[in-house]
Amino acid sequence: MSHYLASTWILLERLAARTTLPVTSKAAVRVAYLFMQWDERSRARKRLGHIPDAILRDIGLTRDQVSREAEKPFWRP
Repeated sequence: MSHYLASTWILLERLAARTTLPVTSKAAVRVAYLFMQWDERSRARKRLGHIPDAILRDIGLTRDQVSREAEKPFWRP
């Protein structure tokens, strides 16, 4: 994760934790957080598909498991 994304996650978490934030603002923060989760999940699944078989074996994954994970839609955990 890039420094920009990491700092954005931190800012969103801080905003969500504020008790003085209006309800609509809290909802907007939650939506932004959800979109960031989806984006990160999508990117991670694409990167996973490019890992060489030797490394997959080292971490205990098969190419079939990786393919199934990479094919999942971004909104599915």
